[in-house]
Amino acid sequence: MSLAHSRSNPLLAVDTLCRLALALASATLTAAGQSQAWIRQLGTSNRDLARAAAPDGSGGVYLGGWTTGSLGGPSAGNDDAWLARYDSAGNQLWIRQLGTVGDDNGYAAAADGSGGVYLSGVTDSSFGGSHAGGFDAWLARYDGAGNPLWIRQLGTSANDVEWAAAPDGSGGVYIGGNTTGSLGGPNAGLRDAWLARFDSAGSQLWIRQLGTSGNERGLAAAPDASGGVYFVGETEGGLGGPNAGSYDAWLTRYDSAGSQLWIRQLGTSAYEGTNAAAPDGSGGVYVGGNTSGSLGGLNAGDADAWLARYDSAGNQLWIRQLGTGLADEVYAAAPDGSGGAYVGGTTLGSLGGANAGSYDVWLAHYDGAGNQLWIHQLGTSPEDGARAAAPDGLGGVYVGGHTYGNLGGPNAGERDAWLARYDGSCGASSSYCTAKTNSAGCLPAIAAGGTPSASAGSGFTISTTSVLDDKFGLYFYSKSGPDNAPFQGGILCAQPPLMRTMLQNSGGTAPCGGMFQIDFNAYVASGKDPALVAGQQVWIQTWSRDLGFAPPDNTSLSDAISFTLCP
Repeated sequence: MSLAHSRSNPLLAVDTLCRLALALASATLTAAGQSQAWIRQLGTSNRDLARAAAPDGSGGVYLGGWTTGSLGGPSAGNDDAWLARYDSAGNQLWIRQLGTVGDDNGYAAAADGSGGVYLSGVTDSSFGGSHAGGFDAWLARYDGAGNPLWIRQLGTSANDVEWAAAPDGSGGVYIGGNTTGSLGGPNAGLRDAWLARFDSAGSQLWIRQLGTSGNERGLAAAPDASGGVYFVGETEGGLGGPNAGSYDAWLTRYDSAGSQLWIRQLGTSAYEGTNAAAPDGSGGVYVGGNTSGSLGGLNAGDADAWLARYDSAGNQLWIRQLGTGLADEVYAAAPDGSGGAYVGGTTLGSLGGANAGSYDVWLAHYDGAGNQLWIHQLGTSPEDGARAAAPDGLGGVYVGGHTYGNLGGPNAGERDAWLARYDGSCGASSSYCTAKTNSAGCLPAIAAGGTPSASAGSGFTISTTSVLDDKFGLYFYSKSGPDNAPFQGGILCAQPPLMRTMLQNSGGTAPCGGMFQIDFNAYVASGKDPALVAGQQVWIQTWSRDLGFAPPDNTSLSDAISFTLCP
């Protein structure tokens, strides 16, 4: 199929390009949109779930969770923990499975500062030491090549659960959770929270227990940039102030020696939970969870998600609430490297796009002032959830969880794990791919100036120079990703399905004084493509007529640029 057209009938090119896009678009990218760079799905015929993520220090990510199958090795029995490492392009470098004949779950991960990772969770057997009774907590350290360095187990005769992990800035790690026993001090009643620090050799430096006569859980942790840690959870007592009713959220800060610096409690007469924490890059912290009340705004109905920012002294800088009329929850958060944060979770409604059915995943980007830069929703007709997030080191984020559908590939059976990378940068454009030398020996070159924006209305100009004079052509673009496919003697640089802009004439003088140009912000403002919203990544290329080549190669193709729309 040719993009060729004659100057006497330029509309032929438009029709042909449309047919090209339809012909090449054999399948749409299931979770394309916003700035998703890629998504991967992994699983067995049994249950597989991703629950933990941590950066690997080289732009990649560690992902962990549990499986009832043989995901990274033979199943030891019941639930096994697993740990995998992915590079920035989404290639799995290795995967490991670890377990006993009992239930062993991976719940949290933290970078060790040397390219390796800590993975922690719970076991009801002898996983890294003698089983104390009920569920015990465990902590393991792996190097960057996937070699286990050591594993530790801690518990009481009651249930001791581990949910949270954060690096200590010195190569060690903080872990925390909840216990119905006396793990780090006398039990205050029912279920208490606990927090411990381990050094890089696996030695426990200290452990603290905190609770009331009611139930408490410690659910997430984040480093404080001074060697200490933020620890968050939920309480039905007065752990950090008077209880507002039902369960309240709480946030506390400990220094490296295990001294509690302060604690805060926040809630309404309804239920509040806190599931996520992330450093803000200035010594403070982002915390997020869910509320059945009006914690940071009017409740939209059922449970709403919320995100708050606190400074190092425990002052709340702002809080935001977002929701639909159905259940919306925060389960994961990660810093964006510029003072903002990514936050994600699950929704039964249409929080960041149309609901695909049941629970969908959502991911939002907030700046340091609490402005939502973008929000995205992805899902399948069965249930999908996000449970883990980690920064990619370049302003973007990795997010992972579980799916019963085909979220990032064919479902292997029952519930699969998944991992996606989102490019959080906006504003800058980068060139890629190779232009086709035209019949006059010139190389069409595409470039951009200004800032791409979903709301500015103008100010982002894309130009293509060294074009044959007086030829019709146009810009076509993809929202699915780049491509590098042979096409009409050149390279198709944008992945189908493709969108086209208006046909234009290059003008100019012979032989290569022609130029194409478009203000892409104005194109966005025209509303021709409603999917062009803040956070959407675009891959764009130029096509034009070149009669110096014989059909079907009588076309000219530039190189391409990629950019992400700012708000």
